[in-house]
Amino acid sequence: MAKELRIEKPLSSDKQPVKIGDEVSGLLLKDKDVIVEGVAEVGGDSSIGGDSSIGGDLSVGNDLSLGNDLRMISDSAQITMGSDEDETFLHVNSSGFKMSATGAETSTVNDTLLLNTHSTGTPAQGFGGRIQYNLLPNAGSSVETCVNMNAKWLLPNLSLESGVFSLDIISGGTVQDDVFQVFGTGAVAMTGDLTVGGGDATIKAANNVNATLKLKADNSDDAGDDWEFKVDQSNQKLIIGNDIASASTYVSHLEITPHATITSSTVTVAGTLAANAVTDDGNDPTADAQLANKQYVDAQQTVKIAEVTLDESDMNDLHNTAITIVAAQGSNKVIIPTSGMLFIDRDSSTTQSASGANLYVSYHGTSALATTVYYIRRFMWNENGDRMWHLQHYQGEVGDGTDYADNKALTVKLDSAITSGSIDSMKVVVSYFVYDNS
Repeated sequence: MAKELRIEKPLSSDKQPVKIGDEVSGLLLKDKDVIVEGVAEVGGDSSIGGDSSIGGDLSVGNDLSLGNDLRMISDSAQITMGSDEDETFLHVNSSGFKMSATGAETSTVNDTLLLNTHSTGTPAQGFGGRIQYNLLPNAGSSVETCVNMNAKWLLPNLSLESGVFSLDIISGGTVQDDVFQVFGTGAVAMTGDLTVGGGDATIKAANNVNATLKLKADNSDDAGDDWEFKVDQSNQKLIIGNDIASASTYVSHLEITPHATITSSTVTVAGTLAANAVTDDGNDPTADAQLANKQYVDAQQTVKIAEVTLDESDMNDLHNTAITIVAAQGSNKVIIPTSGMLFIDRDSSTTQSASGANLYVSYHGTSALATTVYYIRRFMWNENGDRMWHLQHYQGEVGDGTDYADNKALTVKLDSAITSGSIDSMKVVVSYFVYDNS
C-alpha cells in the first residue's frame, strides 16, 4: 500500500527543510512548499497544493488540471503538441505568437487552426463566430476594436448551408459592419471606393456567360441612375445601356461590333451622334470618309425640326397658357428659328369670329410685338375651312438685351381668346438651330 507524506504545518524557524533524495535530485519539503529538483513524474490522479516549484522537467502521464493561472516566463516559451511534436505555439518576444503545424498532406490545405462556434439555442440568420483584433493606440488609452473577422450563416435555414465571411473595420471611431463580404457563391460585396494599384482589374465571365459591369449613381433609386457595360458572349459586341426607360431594365444606347479587319468594325448609336471635330493626320486612308461623315452629322445636327400639336382645349386656353415648341437649350444657348408652318383643323360648325386674337411665336411665353419672332394678325378671323399657313418673321425687336433669348424656350401664344370650339387642332412645325451666345 502506498504511503502518503504530508507536512501538516510549517516547520519551526530553527528547523531545516527536509529533503528526500540524493544530492542532485529529489523532493524538498520546506514549510508547506514542495520543491522538485531534477525530473518529476506524476502518475495517476495526483495534486500539488500551495505554492509549488519544479526546478526541472515535469512529466504528467494523464490530464493536467490547473486551478488558477499558468505562467510561462521565458521569452521563447513554447507549447508543443502531438506525439511527433509537430504542432507548436510559440511566444515571440515583443511581437506576439507564432503557431506552426506540420501535416502529411502534400497537395491539400492542412487544418492548421480549427475554430468551432456552438449554439445552445436555435441559430438565426447572422449566427457565427468572430476573431476580434483590438488595439491600444496610446499608453493609458482604452482598447479599441480595429477589425472583426466574422464567419456567419447567411440564411436561418442551416440545412441550406449558405455562409458569408465578412470584415468589420473601425472608421471615425465607430466600427462599420460588413464593409467587405465574400459569399459562398463567389460574389464579393464591399462599401466605399475600390482602388486597384499596380495591376489590372479584370472581369472574367464563365463559359457562355456575358461579362458585365454596372455603374449605379445616386443610390440607384431612380430610373436612369444605372449604366451597364456588357460584352455579349454570343457576338462579342460591347454594349452600353441605360435603364432610364424602366429601372433595372437596360436598353442599348451604343454598340461596338469588332472585326478582324479593324476598318470593318462598326459603331451603332441608338440616338443622335454629336461630333465636334475629326482630325486628318495625313496618314489615315479613311480620313476623307470620316470628314464626310462629320459634315453629314453636322448637317443633321445644325438644323433641327420641332413640332407640337395643340388640341381644342389647348386652343381655347392659348391666350392664358403658352405652349412650348422647343425647350430651353441651356446656359448661353439661343434657339434661332429658320422657318415655320401651321396646320390648322377648323371646326366646320363654329366660326372663329374674335377679331382681336393675334398669334405670336416668341421666347418664354410672351405675346407682344416687342418680343416676337413670328406674328399673325387677326388669327383665323372669319376663315372658312382648314388652313395651312407659313409663319413669317416679324421685322422688329425680339428682346431688350443681347442675352434676352439665352436659355429661353420657343413658345406659341395668343394675346386674346379665339371663339371657343372654333379650332379642333393646330400643329406647329418649326425648323431651327441652336446658337452658342457665350
